[in-house]
Amino acid sequence: MGKVVFLDVDGTLLNSRHQMSARTCRAIEELGRRGIAVVLASARMPGAMQAYHRRLHLETPMICYNGALIIVGQSGKRRVAQEHRISCSDTRQILERLRAWPCSISLYRDNLWYTEDAKDPWILAERAATGLRPRFEKLDALLQQWTRTGLGPHKLLCVGPAVMLDAVTLALSAPTHSLKWVRSKSTYLEIMEKSASKALAAAYVLGVLGSDPAHAIAVGDSENDLELIEMVGEGVAMGNAPPWVQARASQVTQSNDAEGLAIFLEQRFGLNPAHAEPL
Repeated sequence: MGKVVFLDVDGTLLNSRHQMSARTCRAIEELGRRGIAVVLASARMPGAMQAYHRRLHLETPMICYNGALIIVGQSGKRRVAQEHRISCSDTRQILERLRAWPCSISLYRDNLWYTEDAKDPWILAERAATGLRPRFEKLDALLQQWTRTGLGPHKLLCVGPAVMLDAVTLALSAPTHSLKWVRSKSTYLEIMEKSASKALAAAYVLGVLGSDPAHAIAVGDSENDLELIEMVGEGVAMGNAPPWVQARASQVTQSNDAEGLAIFLEQRFGLNPAHAEPL
């Protein structure tokens, strides 16, 4: 296998209006015609990635939930290749700690999204961004049900103002042997089982594809992309990434609103630029 290109979704593949441009789409499709594998690696749930996977005609695995879930196969034949779940006991403990803060909390398990408040503006914004509808449940009661099966969530998401999440992150900073947390953007705090990461998931996918990190490229814009950006042979930060993320990448392209991903791919692989409106 030759080159493998890992792409983050929000802030990288998509612009700030949550759209993928035709120019970006054409560049990625051209990579496929050249035999270059493209793998989507996102904090999103599978259902919030599938439309882009189909539109780009990808047959590669999907890295979901920041690496907590890897899906292989095509529509109708998809299966879980690898997963890392948060235990029900750890989920209960973290929920109790987060209740002290006025943040929006969601649990994600398999291909389902659970939250409590249908009128929460953060939930409404996430619905608009992903096109998906959560199930509205009392999370404590839901967790009691899950405890009987022993299957916890793949991800817990805490959403709120950036300054508040800074304080939440500090409050959660006590050492833990089983959990990790990372920001996918300033207002999103993602909590997963400690073994979950885009980098470890990418290593698994590279093994499946018969390639290695030295021949891989990764493009991303946030803290949850850093391990992957630093693991591969070419780690690229978007121009909209925070300065400290850009500083740790091997190169920086333009922002997601300035066709940064398409520009990088065109230059890196000698593709013909093509300007177009978003899809």
